[in-house]
Amino acid sequence: MVRLASSCIGNGLADSGDQLRLLDGNGRLLDSMAYGGDGSAGQVALAKPGETLARLLSVASLGSWQGSAPVPGCLQSVPTATPAPTPAAPPTADAPQSRPLRTYIALVRSGICDREPPTLLISEVLYDGTQAEEGDEFVELRNYREAPLSLAGYQVGDAEVAGKTEGMYVFPPGASIPGNGLVVIARCATGFSQRFGRPPDYEFYAGNTACGSDDPRVPNLSRNSAWGRGSFSLANGGDEVLLLDPAGKPVDAVAYGGGNFAAVGLAGSATAAEPLSLQRVAALDSDDMSLDFARELPSPGQALELAPPLDAPAGPQWQGLVAYWGDLHAHSSYSDGSGPPELAFSRARAAGLHFYAITDHDHMLRPVEWERLRLAAHAASAPGAFIALAGFEWTSQAEGHVNVLGSATVAYHEEAATSSLSGLYAWLAMQPGALAQFNHPGLGVTFGGAQPVPAGAQPVALQEVGNGSGASKTYRLFEDELLLAWRNGWHVAPTIGSDTHDTSWGRDTLARTGVWASALDEPALLEALRSGRVFASEDTNAALGWRCGDTWMGGTAQSGSACSLFYSDADGEAATAQLLDFKNTELRSWQINPGSPDIELTWPAGTSAAWIRLRQADGDQVWAAPIWLGGEVP
Repeated sequence: MVRLASSCIGNGLADSGDQLRLLDGNGRLLDSMAYGGDGSAGQVALAKPGETLARLLSVASLGSWQGSAPVPGCLQSVPTATPAPTPAAPPTADAPQSRPLRTYIALVRSGICDREPPTLLISEVLYDGTQAEEGDEFVELRNYREAPLSLAGYQVGDAEVAGKTEGMYVFPPGASIPGNGLVVIARCATGFSQRFGRPPDYEFYAGNTACGSDDPRVPNLSRNSAWGRGSFSLANGGDEVLLLDPAGKPVDAVAYGGGNFAAVGLAGSATAAEPLSLQRVAALDSDDMSLDFARELPSPGQALELAPPLDAPAGPQWQGLVAYWGDLHAHSSYSDGSGPPELAFSRARAAGLHFYAITDHDHMLRPVEWERLRLAAHAASAPGAFIALAGFEWTSQAEGHVNVLGSATVAYHEEAATSSLSGLYAWLAMQPGALAQFNHPGLGVTFGGAQPVPAGAQPVALQEVGNGSGASKTYRLFEDELLLAWRNGWHVAPTIGSDTHDTSWGRDTLARTGVWASALDEPALLEALRSGRVFASEDTNAALGWRCGDTWMGGTAQSGSACSLFYSDADGEAATAQLLDFKNTELRSWQINPGSPDIELTWPAGTSAAWIRLRQADGDQVWAAPIWLGGEVP
């Protein structure tokens, strides 16, 4: 964001036009912008007095800068218009207010920018216990401030409104929570202790027959019969947990399953069946369960934080490019995954990946979730260290699944225009910079590559040769489907996607998608993917590349070009490399060691396209994208 006013930057920014440049510690240019043009031909026009120039999330061109009301410190998508002095006309019978359902809504700004930092929130709920009477159910509260907080008079229970036959309980005098601390309230102290090996801080007892005897070591909360006439017992099919202040005003709430989300002011959805619990991620607090909570093994008394960042070392350099490893297929709680993208990206980076994509199912993505996904990817990215990508998975039961990256909007398969592959191809052709990938091709349905490539379909640049982490989804190979797509004219590069649905993002598989890129930033990464400089590896740190003349894998070379092959593996594993045609016939093979000189290839006569497969001594395989001669299909 750029504020057009005098400041402490040198002599100030000129109101009539100026230039800003961002350099790293070595003086290398990272980014720049200039303003003062008329807005045509890529120029950035001046903002109105009192406005800033704000950059949209799509930062591929100067045209993404627009005038906006100042919101310093907050990421923006579509810039905020300067507030108008008169309100908009209310909807009438002739012009009712519309409510788009499956259309893209560009939100003004991230919800977290509009909130004060939280003080006291519900941070974990275990509702589906493992014990017969489910006495191990518990609620955890977290104090986000440095100073201790008195809990005397605070109330917590599962009666979402006053007068219910559920429970509401009051903390005793003298109860408190340490600064930056947590307290755990168990349904039954004895049941909790049996499961977790330690007593809770408090219990919802009050004569609960399910608990057996009272544990004298653990203070009890007293029942507020005026609010809730029953006992605390969380229904596995759906319920609510409500936190009230001493005056009886709502402070926070959690809902799950078939619970009454609206009654406690919540949106989204959440479930955590046995043995899992619902856990708030760090300080996320948008009153939306899908956006704020993850489900994983319970950790009472331990906050769920984002993983600390790790800057993984870059891969080997070859022919002016660098190898990077990542994953282009994973899910979050915005569809059928297990936690929000903020947590996913942090764990993927901590696992040593250079890039990671969250690609939630299109029909499950709400507009607010798509916007928050893009914001989370933008915030998690650190060019040169880690790139987070926001994408979606077009999900058709009839024609297969297709990941889309590099798009500002979502194509929903439930909408008529994009309900078929042909409609998706037409949509992709209208999205500058977008690219697509055929996912787990042929898994129960057909896929696009099974048919000859139609006109205008080349935004499909990738196809999974492997899918599944082996943890939340079975690992399967799709080499035959890859060969079929190549024979049908598709210039797609092989990838491996974890398709992660649990919270093990980046840690659940050793397989990777690799790229040869000029830099570790989003434009360079998308360019490498679009160009086909891609390899799929079952080995975490193996890198494979080949080129003919000036043409890298994924491209079309001139006949007679000299070719060379490069292989690297930090673990030093020897391998057998094969040059193959699209019928999987071996044309050449070599024994190769990582770090050995490049292998010089002679293009086999009569072959118009070929690709490389490498098999290591331990059985791991690596696939490199083809090179075509004149674009013909053999």
